[in-house]
This record gives sequence, structure tokens and C-alpha cells, in this order.
Amino acid sequence: MINTVSALNALVERALSEHQVAIDTEFLWERTYNPVLGLVQVGFDHDECFLVDTLAVEDLTPLGRVISSPKTVKILHDAQQDLTILRRATGAYPRNVFDTRCAAGFAGLAATISLRDLLRDILGVSLSKSESRTNWLRRPLTEAQIAYAVDDVRYMTKAYRALRRQARDLGLHRWLQSELKKYDDPSLYEDKQPGEQFRRIRGAAFLAPEKLSVLREIAAWREEEASRRDCPRGHVLTDAVLMRVAETTPRSEADLRDAVKNVNGGVGSRAKVILDLVDRGLSLDKSERPSISKPIREKDELKVKVTNARKAIVKKCTELGVDPGLIATRAEIAALIVAGKDANHEAHRLLNGWRKTFLSCIIPDSDGA
Repeated sequence: MINTVSALNALVERALSEHQVAIDTEFLWERTYNPVLGLVQVGFDHDECFLVDTLAVEDLTPLGRVISSPKTVKILHDAQQDLTILRRATGAYPRNVFDTRCAAGFAGLAATISLRDLLRDILGVSLSKSESRTNWLRRPLTEAQIAYAVDDVRYMTKAYRALRRQARDLGLHRWLQSELKKYDDPSLYEDKQPGEQFRRIRGAAFLAPEKLSVLREIAAWREEEASRRDCPRGHVLTDAVLMRVAETTPRSEADLRDAVKNVNGGVGSRAKVILDLVDRGLSLDKSERPSISKPIREKDELKVKVTNARKAIVKKCTELGVDPGLIATRAEIAALIVAGKDANHEAHRLLNGWRKTFLSCIIPDSDGA
């Protein structure tokens, strides 16, 4: 258990001397704007594991040296959330990441596999999930909590080697390495600006421009309010309320309360603020309104083409041992078909990197066209 800065510094030096290190986090995220970090687990070979008590060691910036090191491989499962939390805690942006969930998709397994299923399938290890909803901010930690936390890293270096071996045996190691480079992108770990939060709300893409402007204004205000109060966004206003207000654009308190009367959460005492935000959104000039890509509606002919393309992709993925989910979504396939030969290569994942090579396996001599 690491509970002093000097012990953390020693652990960091040890980690930097290793070729690879397993990392995981435990946190609580029920009543706060951002997750509250409770533990950082660090694992080496030979079942050697350390737990960094983030309540005792308040300054985690030394750990940033490991996170940002281009020489030391950081092994995580479903890496982005953990690394985003660690970026906030250390100020460091990740380099040289090996995501075992992503890697599974190049090793004959699903790229959405849970850690528990992954370790069972490749190592024959069974993990207990009895502490998955425990309070990681409570002290002292129980023996069950400690065992659970250790299990999340103790087998990861073995999993790392097994996945690399399986990907190499399938001839997919270079594709895997290419895909893992995406984790070096600093933008993955940045907090989105308040004015961009409307893009994450389901249904936003179907709103008319003036209604989308209203949604942006309310979503940005909600983000700032949730941050100020240090509470979840939904405790301020739910997504459902935001969408209903944007769809109906009420101009009076009576209209507003009528619009959300059957929507979970309601608006409480915030009616005047919301109406001001509606007015602000509607008053924007056309040039100031946000835009968002709308999903392509698949009519009969396009639907057939997308379905056939998807079948060809799945067939080739089965032959190669790649998870089809890694290649492209149905929406991405539809967008590429609609763009046709005039497709901008930068706008389509299928026309870049290892995916372009994969596409040439389906359409010989296509060169991605």
C-alpha cells in the first residue's frame, strides 16, 4: 500500500525501469461532477502489485511521469476513462498505451469484452466481481476490496503478452499496433468545452438549426452549473428535459412547465433561467448557429448496399480473426457509400491506415476507392 509521497516516488522510479506496467483505477462517481479517485493500482510481473491510496497521497503528479513516458507500456482494460481520470489527477497526457479490450479484437475475441471474460478466455482465470459497486472512499479498505483491486492488475502483464502473441499468430500485430496509436492523441483525455456538450445528447442530430442553438445554450449552462455545484449533470437538468425544451422552444413559464410536465426531473425553480437561454438560442444569427452531422437515412437501395457491405466485412473479419466492430459502424459504411468515389479520405476511417488495407482485402486493386 502506497500512502506517502516518498513511497510513490519510489514506485514511479521502479515503473520507469520496467518495459511494461499494468494500471487501473477505482473511483466513486455518484454525487459529483467528475469521478473521485479512491485508488490507483499498479502491477508488475510475478504478481507484484501496489495500491496507491489517493486519499493519503493527495499529490499524484509524480505518477504522471509514468503515464506520459513513451518508453514504458501502460496496460489497461478499456483505457480511456481511467486515463482521463489520471490525466486530471496528474496533469500528464498518456503515451504508449496497450488497451487489452481493444487488443482482444485483433486476437479472435470481441473488442467489447469485459476484463473478467478476457482473463477467463485467454488465461483461464476467474475473477470475483463482488466489490464492483463498493465505496472506494471509505477507510480502512476491507480485505475483499483489496483483493478485488489487486486482481484488476495482477494478471494484466500476462494478458498483454498473450494478446500480442495471438495477434501475431493471426498476422494482425501491425494492425493492432496501428490502432493502439490512437491512445497517444491528447484530445481523447480533454474535458469537452461547455459549448460542445450538446453534441453528446441523444437526438440532437435530428433538431432543426434554431432548436439546436437552444439545446447548445441550455447544455452549456447546465455544464457550468453542474461544475460549480460539483454534482452530476442530471441533478441540474436531465437530458430528457433539455431535449423537450429544445424541441418545443417555450416562450412563457406556463408553456415551459406544460412542455416538461411528464418529463423526469422537471425544471424546478429554474424556469426563468431556461426561458432566457431559449431566447438567447433563438436570437442567434444563422451564421452563429451550430451544426451537427445528421445520420444518413437508409432508403431501400442504400439499405441493401450497406447490408451487403456489412456482410462482406463480417465474412472477411471472420477469416482474419478481427472483431467486425473495429472496422466501421453501419452509419460509417453508409456515409462512405453515399460519398462514393468523391469521398474525402480524411473523413472516412475505412480509407485510412490499416482499415484501408483491410478494405483492399475485400475489393482487390481498389486502393481504397
